[in-house]
This record gives sequence, C-alpha cells and structure tokens, in this order.
Amino acid sequence: MSSSWEGLTSRSRKSTSHNTAPDHGRNDHPDDTHKKSSSFFMGRRIPFVTRRKEKSESVLPLTTAQIARPKKYQSSKRNGMDAGASPCNVFLLGGNHYSHKDKQARAYRHQRRMRRKHSLWYRVCCSSTPRQIISAICILGFLYHWIVSRTKRSSEGNGVLLPVLRSVAVLRSETVHIVEKIQLMEAYPNSQQNVRKREIWQEIVPPFLHRNDVPKKQKPSVDSKNKAPVDSKNKAEKDPVQSHANKSHERTKHAEKRERREMKSQNITAALESKDLRTLQNMDTLEVTSSCPSEPVSIDATSTTLVVQASLDRLWILKETCRRWSDPIVVVVYLEENGVLPDAPCPQLRFLSHPSATGTHYPINVMRNIGLDAVTTSHILVLDIDFIPSTDLNIIIQDTIRSQMSLPESQKSAKEAIVVPAFERTLAEPCKTMDECKSHMEKDPQFIPRSIEGLRGCVSAKDCIVFQSDVNWDGHASTNSKAWLKGDWYEEADKSKGEGDNLPIKEIKCFDSIRYEPYVVLPWCPMKGSNEQLSNPRRPIAPYFDERFHGYGKNKIQHVSHLRFLGYSWRILPRGFVLHHPHPPSTTKREWENDKEFRLHKEMDALYPQFLYDLVEKYNKGHDA
Repeated sequence: MSSSWEGLTSRSRKSTSHNTAPDHGRNDHPDDTHKKSSSFFMGRRIPFVTRRKEKSESVLPLTTAQIARPKKYQSSKRNGMDAGASPCNVFLLGGNHYSHKDKQARAYRHQRRMRRKHSLWYRVCCSSTPRQIISAICILGFLYHWIVSRTKRSSEGNGVLLPVLRSVAVLRSETVHIVEKIQLMEAYPNSQQNVRKREIWQEIVPPFLHRNDVPKKQKPSVDSKNKAPVDSKNKAEKDPVQSHANKSHERTKHAEKRERREMKSQNITAALESKDLRTLQNMDTLEVTSSCPSEPVSIDATSTTLVVQASLDRLWILKETCRRWSDPIVVVVYLEENGVLPDAPCPQLRFLSHPSATGTHYPINVMRNIGLDAVTTSHILVLDIDFIPSTDLNIIIQDTIRSQMSLPESQKSAKEAIVVPAFERTLAEPCKTMDECKSHMEKDPQFIPRSIEGLRGCVSAKDCIVFQSDVNWDGHASTNSKAWLKGDWYEEADKSKGEGDNLPIKEIKCFDSIRYEPYVVLPWCPMKGSNEQLSNPRRPIAPYFDERFHGYGKNKIQHVSHLRFLGYSWRILPRGFVLHHPHPPSTTKREWENDKEFRLHKEMDALYPQFLYDLVEKYNKGHDA
C-alpha cells in the first residue's frame, strides 16, 4: 500500500512539472464507470477516481482531461483565472486553491466590513457572547447602585420614598384602606351618602376635595425680550405714565366684572323670590297645585300619563301617538297671539294652553309643570312631541310597574325611575320644511316602527339609530341600547321561569357620563302600599322641573340631576321604546347654536352649574340636620 502511495505522488509530481498528463491507455468509454470518492489531504477535500479492478489493485492517476470536475467548481473563477485550469489545484486540492496571502486579504476585508457595519461600542460590548454577558452585568450593577443612592437620598431629604419605589406592601395597605372606606360609605343609607362621601374624600384625597378652594397663583409678568420676570415696582418707576394708565384700565375691568356678577346675582335672586317661577328652592314650600286624588291610588289602578309640550306647527304628530297610547295624554301648547287650539285627535288627549310673551324664550319647563299639575295617575312620562311611542307602550309600562311591585322587599327600591330607550329615524337628506317631514309618515305608515321586531330591522338597515348618538353620544349611552335590542332586559337569566316572572328588570348601576339625560317613567301620585310616606297625599312624589331653564339646553338634564340627588334608582324598560320623528330645527335651537348673536347658550351654561351647587347646598343641609 505504501509503494502504491509513493507511485501516486511521484506520478502526480511528474505530470505537474511537465504541465502535461501522460495517457495510461485508458479508454473513456461510457461503459467504463467511475466511482467518485473523497479523502482528506492536508486539511482539504481531494476528489480522486478509483478505476475498476482489471489487472492491478493499485490506484492510478488520471490526466487532467479525464478528471471530472465537481459541479461546485465548474463555473467558479477566483483572481481572474479558472480554478480548474491547474491540475494541481483540481487533483490535489479538489477545487479552488487560496494561498496564504489570499486568506489574509479576505480576513482584512472582513474586518473592514465589520468596522463599517458595527460601531465601536458594539464591537467592545456586544461582538461576542462573553462580552454581552459582561456588559449586561455592568449595566444592571449601575442601575442598582443608582436606585439605591436615589432611595437613600430621598429618604434622608424629605422622609418620603419615590412613588415608583414604594413597596408592594405599602400600596396594598393603601388599597385595602380605600376599599374599606368605600364599603363603609355604601353601608350608609342613601340620605347620608353625600355627607359620608365628603368625609371619606377628606381622609383619602384632601387635595382633590379642596382643588377649587385654593386660588390659582398669578404668573409673574415676563419680559418678551429678556425672558425674565419684570418687577412691577421698577417698571412703575421707569414709566409712571404707562403704569398709571394700566392701573386705571385694570380698575375699569374689575368694576365691569363686579357689575356683571352683581347683575347675575340679582337676576338669580329675583327668580328665586318670584312666586311665578317654581324653582329648586321654593318647589317644596309652594302651595300644592297638583290634581292628584285625595286618596292614594290603588295598585290595580296603575296607569301612566303622557305629558307633552309643543307648538302649534307640530300637533300633527299626535295622530300617530293617539293610535299607540291608550292612557291619558296631556298636551300643553304654546299659543302665540291669535292662536287657536285645534280639536283633540283622540278622546284620551287633553289640550292645555300657555300664552306666549314678547321678549322671552320658549318656556319649556313652565309648560312641563303645567302639564304635570293636570296629572291624576300614579306615574308620568314626560316627552317632547317629536317622540312617538311604540305600540301599547303604556301597557308594557303598566305590566312592568306591577311586576316590580310584586318583587320581594330586598329587590325593591323606594324611588325608581324606569328608563324608556330612545331612538330616532334617520333620512338620507334632512327634510327642510315641516310639510316635507310630514309626507314621510303619510306615504309610509311603517316609517316609524311599531314593535321591537320592526325596530331591530330598522336599526340593522341603518335607518334608525340611538337618539342623537351621532352628535351627543353621552346623552343616551348608559341605556346600553345595543344589549337592549338583543333582549338583555332582566338582572337574572332563569330559563326555568317565564320571561319576566318575578325577575327585576335591568338596573343602571352607574352612569357612563354626567351628560346622561334619558326619558323616564316616574311615580307621581302616591299609591297604596308604596314606601313613600307623605303628609299630604296630593303632593307628588317626583320633583317638578326648575322653571328657570327655558329655551333649549340643560332643561331636562337638570331634572335628571335632581332625581340622582334624591337617591332614585334607574332601571331600563323591556320591549317598549320611543322613536324621534325627523323635523326641521326649531327657532330656539338655532338661537342656541348661534351663540355669537344670542345669549341663550351662555345663560343656560352659567345657570346649570349654579343649579348643581344649589342641589349640594340644599340636600347636604338636610342630611346634616
């Protein structure tokens, strides 16, 4: 075997030196199969050919032409020459041969590419796994040292740790403390919860409770060029004439503000002292003017009066309302000069009139209270005339009230407001005149859906939406009309019982917005067996509307806020609904939207916060007593 190897190397050396390959008489016939194999020689893979055993067992070298080049190197060219041109390269090394200098050049090129690709900090810190581990340890150690030093510094300086560094135990104890306070507040009756809330806020977050008590600090005047505070004394010394003019101007501005405040307070005081207006302060002390019977209403006589206020140009909507509502209807009409009331379209409807006055806005809450004084039933539903009820809505309300009264005492509430879901009919193009809006109902009797099935189809066709959801989403969002349309009407789903049998209807436990203003069914005349014990059975249970609110805006949400302060619970009526008929915008609404020429928007926006303050003052005083 050693002799064969020596022969092999000598022959290959000889063929290489003469640059020719001797022919050993081999015939490159297709039948002569060659078996390729590989071996290692000096760290390189060397392909060689083993010829079929014929006369000798030795392996003979072949010529360059007879050696089959590997496919891997057939088309490869390095340094401007064919890698297979040299028989030494092909036979001994089996492919491309790279000299020592070529390897060094490739290493330099790789280093230059790495330098261009990665910055110095990457090569130092992240170029290898050990460097990455060492870098991570250094960073963590630095962060730990920084956090510990800041903690010691803060604890030595003011004795309070940074909020981020508070321990879990401290946060947990504070959370448990707050939860205990909230549970303690809920244990109090509704009449004392407002006072208890303020006490708990005082203990937990006193800055939040007194956030409006501390006057804001005035910012020092800054010189625009030097960006530095300017001393008013030095400025006065430099320019006494300008300083005197500024002071006189400030005194004039303060005097004007003082006059406006005095005029506003005088107007509010005059409204409060006027006996012509029923307000929050005097509605409990005024003489009882309601039409409630002297004896409490029995449960069997439960019914709901629909109270509506309107102008003469919209009374045509009442025809459809009469077809769907069989309980009493009271309509208060705003009669302008020489106006005449039409005949009632149905026997259960009663017209009342309120004369117009020059120089005043539409007295919406005054008209609502006129209609409430004419109510003789146990419950009321105050609507705008543009809303049309679903078919037999009054019967659905009656059945719901009786089922709620038959619940166990633990599931009842002393004061309950039943929310009627409100929707509106949309049009591709808004109608511009009242006759154009009226034609939709005349052409299509199903223009306003009658049942919940029709409403679902209208909503799915995108012809009906939640009332004002496109412009005032907060107004009716807490009703959760999407779940209501799917039949989520009751608190408990008991399949063994019939629908609504001894099941409380869905409760709104929390309002999604303080702007929530639904249409609600309220108890009005006292009933037998109710939890409300009144000294005068003719005095209504629910409050009146505050008549200071007029025109458009805040006139209904003030009543909702009043009910919330009185501790009413809020539940959603199943199956029944009201739907708004489209109409052109009224004159009062145009005045509300045009706040540059009219003061209605500003007046109502200023009156509503004052009304909320009055609510807090009135009912907090009552609780303290």
